[in-house]
Amino acid sequence: MKCIEILFKGTGATFELLEKGGRKPIGNNKYILEEAENKYNVVGCGLTGTGDGSIENILKNVIEWFAGEIDSIVNEEEVTVIIKGHSRGGVTATKFAKFLRECRTTAKLSLSDMNNYSADKAKIINWMKNKKIKITLSTSDAYYGPTAKGENSETDAADKKEDGDENVVILATDTMFNCTPLMIKNADHVVISKGGHNYAGRLLNWKDFKAEKKVLLVKKGSMKYDNITSSKNDVIKLYDAIKDTYKPRRNVIMLLVCMKLNIKPDQLIEWIPDYKENFKKVLSSIEESKTLRGAFTDAFSLFDDKDNGLFYSLIHKTPMLKGEGKDKKLVGKFYGELSIAQDYCEKAGLTNSKQEKLVKAIDWLKQVILRKDSKESGKNSYKAALASALILKIYSKLNEDSKKSVDSKIIERCKK
Repeated sequence: MKCIEILFKGTGATFELLEKGGRKPIGNNKYILEEAENKYNVVGCGLTGTGDGSIENILKNVIEWFAGEIDSIVNEEEVTVIIKGHSRGGVTATKFAKFLRECRTTAKLSLSDMNNYSADKAKIINWMKNKKIKITLSTSDAYYGPTAKGENSETDAADKKEDGDENVVILATDTMFNCTPLMIKNADHVVISKGGHNYAGRLLNWKDFKAEKKVLLVKKGSMKYDNITSSKNDVIKLYDAIKDTYKPRRNVIMLLVCMKLNIKPDQLIEWIPDYKENFKKVLSSIEESKTLRGAFTDAFSLFDDKDNGLFYSLIHKTPMLKGEGKDKKLVGKFYGELSIAQDYCEKAGLTNSKQEKLVKAIDWLKQVILRKDSKESGKNSYKAALASALILKIYSKLNEDSKKSVDSKIIERCKK
């Protein structure tokens, strides 16, 4: 099996590489530097990340180079393409890996007509035909730049991923800039580095953790690490290690770990005092809100990765379809039920059937409390607590006649 490795440099590493006399650019492409046979460095973004040094422009040039040269570089039937990227180079690396995986999927369709694709993409697809290609992706502290404060772009590292592919996500806990890293979901390995941004970059070439398809917490200044499992003690250990990290970055780390280890929000609330306190504050805000719109805004803050972030991972498990029609079905559960209840409350002020709309909103929220097929249902679950707070707020807006149509047992249950 032949290997080709492509490393997308970060800005600082690029300056260091060029100042110390790195390899000359290949041909007319000033973005690709040959480090060794079948091993290439891609010049990183400039300080501003715009123009020639933008992520989009560098990606375009790498695709052009790959399409023009890959057939002469590697023509074996089995090929591993190793893609690595640090900092903004990690964002470009992620986009390049997804692009190659899309090409690989298309190549397996045996299409003869390539007119629907760009010339470069068509070349790569044709090169991939009848080949067994493994594509691995490793990123260290990938983000869009030092000004990306509180901004989190999300991508699925498992998109078009096949057996044999591998994804590694490395994130630093401490950075010079308060910036938010790329949310790269569904990685095989999640490595949390107790150190700075550049130290995380050193871990791109670290091999020891490869056999461990788990979450790892690397100790600062060393290659020693702890395996983080879904146990209470491990989750608390991880949170204690990152609790002083810039909040949006901390949220991304916790969300990735929760999705990787299938840790439920209920567990975080019970195990970590900060999360429990946060949840209680939201419930209090709902209770004190003077409007239904404000109450739902408080509730949905729990799903916002830039705010509380506690329940953000549930959005991916609960796709929704809004609507009132009898033929429409709700796809997903909790997030969708809250959204439809919110819709009814919004429409209540626009129609003559205000009370009826509010009762329907309560009916949707009742499903959360009465659900029998969920391990998290029941009066003590966070879902039921949130739904109950909203039901009581809506109930207070109903007139006496409408209140009679609401199940009194549900209201009593909500008050407990």
